[in-house]
Parts: sequence; structure tokens; C-alpha cells
Amino acid sequence: MRSIVLLHLPRNHSELRLLIRSILFSTCRYVALKIVVAKPEQQQAVSREFLAHDHLVANNAVYGSRHIVRLLDSFNHHGPNGTHLCLVYEVMGPHVKSMIRLSPQCQFGDPWDRRLPKQWAKRVLRDTLRGLQVLHANGIVHGDIHPGNILFAVKLASSTVDPPERLEQHPDQESPLRRRDGKIDPWAPEYLLEPMSLHDYTSLDLNPLVKISDLGGGENISACMSCSVLVLG
Repeated sequence: MRSIVLLHLPRNHSELRLLIRSILFSTCRYVALKIVVAKPEQQQAVSREFLAHDHLVANNAVYGSRHIVRLLDSFNHHGPNGTHLCLVYEVMGPHVKSMIRLSPQCQFGDPWDRRLPKQWAKRVLRDTLRGLQVLHANGIVHGDIHPGNILFAVKLASSTVDPPERLEQHPDQESPLRRRDGKIDPWAPEYLLEPMSLHDYTSLDLNPLVKISDLGGGENISACMSCSVLVLG
């Protein structure tokens, strides 16, 4: 398999996410690659995520889990800072908070008055609840559900329909990286690229509209039975 990095996707502090054009047996497809920092605590969280996805597949919950971002593959990368666990996912768009910030349809009146339109909010809630229902039915508690872990689906099929030239980040978009003390760091990159969401590829025609991501905080339901539960009336 040969892969080409196209752009840097939004991520959190403990990982790097990239949009990849993967070439396998002359068939091209887009995937998202999540590279986790080489720290034991982060590797442990991602290992839980891998086990949760593996559990869903073992329980034949593939169709039901279409409301959960699909894990396609995984591998280890050995680098100068240690071993990085790498997970390959289906490509997704921005999370709910980013969508509210990016979409003109989320602005109501003043620039700071931004929220999901009513019909969007209903579908986001419906798809999220369906995803949680699948997890709970298979004995998994997400443990970290919030707008940043709910991603919009995108229309991004293959490189023949959406050419990579439209997606690839170019050198003129880079920001040079320099240390404040003027010293040279041999391990630091020469430049940085701002993360780019795939907001332009989202569509209300897609079903589901959103999917749940990041199962790294997940726990087995039986392990949570001893936890106190607060019921809000």
C-alpha cells in the first residue's frame, strides 16, 4: 500500500491527524490517519479505543455502528521519540463546535449569536443517541461524549470524484517555525501547516449526518456498575 499525505486535519493536543490518499492495488481512496504521541498514558487510551471497535466488529454490530466513526486499520510507527500507535479511520468533517463557527447557516443576527439551526440540532441529537444506543447495547460506555467528539459526515468518495489537487495543502500555506532563543532544534519541523477542516464537503443529504468519534475514554458497562449514578429529574 502506498499513501500520500494531503492535508493536516484538526486534532487535540495528544495526537496528529492527517488526510491520506491511500493507493492499494491501483484503487485510490481517502482515509484519515490518527498518529498518537508516544506516551504510555495516551497509548493506553488509544488501545481502549481499538478494543472498543474490535468488540463492535466481533459482535456483528457493523451496520448498527454506522453512527460511529469506522476504524479501518491500525499499525505501529517507530520514530525517534518512541513507538507511535497509528489508527486509520474513515474521513469525517468538522466537529459540532467547529461547524457552528464555520457555517454561515449557524449565524442568527449578531456575529456572536451562533448555534445549530433547529433541524440540524434535531438530526445531530438523533444520530448521537443512536450511536450511544449501539455502544450501550454492546456493553460500551463512551465516557467522553461532548460536541468535540461528534463529527459531521462528508461527501468525499474517491480521488476520481474529488481530485487530490483540490484537497492538498501547498508550501505557500506554511508558517516557518523558529525558536525564540534562536537555537536550532534538529528534531523540530521547518514549518507548520494550519489544520483544515472539510467543512465544504459536508451535506445535509447524508444519513447519518454526524457520527460519534474517540472511544478512548470508553469503559465496559460491567466495570461501571459500581459507579454512583446521578439521576436528573
